[in-house]
Amino acid sequence: MGRYFVSLVIVCCSVTSVFAAGNFTVGARMGGNLFTNSSNDKLGFGGDAVFAYGINRSLTLTLSAGYRVFPKMKESSGSERIFDLKTIPILGGLRYSFRQTGLMPYVSGEFGGYFDLTDYNKESSQNVSDVSETTVAKVGHSKFETIVGLGFGVASPIAPNLLLDINATIFHPNSFSEHVGLMVGLCWQL
Repeated sequence: MGRYFVSLVIVCCSVTSVFAAGNFTVGARMGGNLFTNSSNDKLGFGGDAVFAYGINRSLTLTLSAGYRVFPKMKESSGSERIFDLKTIPILGGLRYSFRQTGLMPYVSGEFGGYFDLTDYNKESSQNVSDVSETTVAKVGHSKFETIVGLGFGVASPIAPNLLLDINATIFHPNSFSEHVGLMVGLCWQL
């Protein structure tokens, strides 16, 4: 875990130093995520802050940080335990744009990590004088995991220095199911 965190810090420092040079874009996106290999209802929602620096006309260095919530998920092991999954993804990557004007389709690859902040209800039962009593306690934990994302999208100017950005990304994290994110946002070219 330590080496992944160090890699993430190096990417963030590199991106910050390139931003200081000038031409970059900032933005905000909102949308939903859906787990792709699960039979449970696992729809999440959230948002991202996005920073991008154009290395050349087609290649862009990206950095994003966000927050996702997947409410009322069921454990995949068949247990009836229900939990709330909250994640804070922090990703760095590259985006390749096929066009530089008008409708601009692109592909992207991202690597980084996320903080998994899971809360779940833990039930315990006890029998006292032939009466069964069940109590429920809220239990939580947090951990840091790595994640890789591959995606595609389209950006389109809607005003001077303002882009509409729509993208879909499939994420493959270390410890839980793959999920697809669909995000829509606005980016300002500075």
